[in-house]
Amino acid sequence: MSEETTGKKAVSVRGLRFGWTRKDVLRGVDLDVEQGEIMALVGANGAGKSTLLSLLCGAEPYRARWRRRRQGERVEVLGLDPVKHGHRVRSSVGYVADHTELPKWMKIRDHFKLVKALHPRWNDVEAARFLERFGLNDSLRYADLSKGQRMLENVTAALAVRPPLLLLDEPFSGLDPVARRLVTDGIIEHMCEHQASVLLVSHSIADVERCADRVALFAGGVVNEVATVDELRARSEHGDLEDALVAVAAEGRAA
Repeated sequence: MSEETTGKKAVSVRGLRFGWTRKDVLRGVDLDVEQGEIMALVGANGAGKSTLLSLLCGAEPYRARWRRRRQGERVEVLGLDPVKHGHRVRSSVGYVADHTELPKWMKIRDHFKLVKALHPRWNDVEAARFLERFGLNDSLRYADLSKGQRMLENVTAALAVRPPLLLLDEPFSGLDPVARRLVTDGIIEHMCEHQASVLLVSHSIADVERCADRVALFAGGVVNEVATVDELRARSEHGDLEDALVAVAAEGRAA
């Protein structure tokens, strides 16, 4: 962890509202991700989870030049505002989008060259290590990769940056059980080796249960609750996390 980020939360969001039209997708998000923790963001499709991640990494400016900051609104990633300090945030964050499309002719090594140019923390040894673990090599063309292999390639690129913060949007999408286990092991390993933080969006409850410290329950454009995995399990008759999350979601709809 760099001196620049020491003592700050990995992510701190207060009162964040955002939408592309007059209707807000995010309706006042409050969220803290502590340094050195893995937090999972769980919620229904269309709740705004992917939108939040893209704002945090600076891929989408949450505050346009013509829009005034709303009272009480604050977004900090590694202690930095992703609008004011977009380049510094993007160079320090490992981001995996839920869908990444690269030119079909591009080889993995070509993609890695682009990522390396943008991230001063990039490590070739780390990239090679995870490619080997995931059963890939850098001579493969993007057109020849399956959906799952493309996700593994994107996860490798994010881990090779050795970032203090990983933002992962559905990192288990398209993966078979063995590959999902490899990815969860890689995330945990990275977090432990680099004292990093992780914020991930996933519908794979088994993988969330395996790697997350806390779960943020997202619905209607806001974070309704943050709880540890054990606290949520305790709310299920049989100690099942998925049952607990379904019950909490039903409670939210009934409220």
